Amino acid sequence: MSQHSIHPPVAQDLVCVLYALDTGKILITHRVTVLGNAARPSEHELEKDARAFLKHDMETYAAQSADENLAALIVPSETFRPGHTYTVDRQSRTLIARPRSRQAE
Repeated sequence: MSQHSIHPPVAQDLVCVLYALDTGKILITHRVTVLGNAARPSEHELEKDARAFLKHDMETYAAQSADENLAALIVPSETFRPGHTYTVDRQSRTLIARPRSRQAE
């Protein structure tokens, strides 16, 4: 049995994090995985797409837009680990991971 994938290798795997400037609370993450020699989006394109998705979600749930109070942070997708919740440190513009609490079974 061959171990070779029929898919090209991952060339880029990034996440655009949109967060509130005043609290560091993450409102949306937008992950983009580029395979092989496909075109790689710029950080500007990643942020633009993430903001479009957020705007759509806000309209869907009848929320008010606070787009001008958001900032974007682009990070490698492996930065996010299972079992953690995240916020953004506004001073250093880095993710802060906190272990997710386990619920009683």
